[in-house]
Amino acid sequence: MNHPVYAVLLLILVAGLVALGVLAVVRMWSDPRGRAPVQKATPPTPLDDPAFTELRMRYARGDIDRDDYLERAAILGYPMWNVSGGPPPGPQAPPSGGV
Repeated sequence: MNHPVYAVLLLILVAGLVALGVLAVVRMWSDPRGRAPVQKATPPTPLDDPAFTELRMRYARGDIDRDDYLERAAILGYPMWNVSGGPPPGPQAPPSGGV
């Protein structure tokens, strides 16, 4: 039972466990959650932002007027298409008339 092969196998096993432990600590240190950060493929939309959702709800309830809504939306980083109240710019219509 006291053979040198067992000592070598035990040494390899301990070295492997130490290496796995070091790897685990390094991964947890680089990311506190223990996994690689996930990046969204698309930028967040206004509907994903809780502050903008609350602003929309306050406007819908009538707590704030239109001008205040547009000003606060712009502060949050969501500039509206037109402060004067027109529709958002769309694709240009083809010219009418014959050629």
